[in-house]
Amino acid sequence: MIPAPGGYPAAAVAERLKELHLADLHARAAELAVPRYRMLRRDELVAEITERGGDAGAEPEEAPEPKEPPTTTPSEACGTPVIR
Repeated sequence: MIPAPGGYPAAAVAERLKELHLADLHARAAELAVPRYRMLRRDELVAEITERGGDAGAEPEEAPEPKEPPTTTPSEACGTPVIR
């Protein structure tokens, strides 16, 4: 088996990529500048991504959790002292 750039065997990388949603494959192909990636079949797309070393983190990235805004009153926000 030929190891992929990340050190994983190419077949294992291809298997992980095959499990991704087509939109995730398209996003990865766009990052790797695969020409006409939207016209490729799923297997061709996986092969192109694998050849270009696009296996890094074959799991889709999750968005970070949004931070809660600080709990301040309108008067605290404008600098007016609040007596509690």
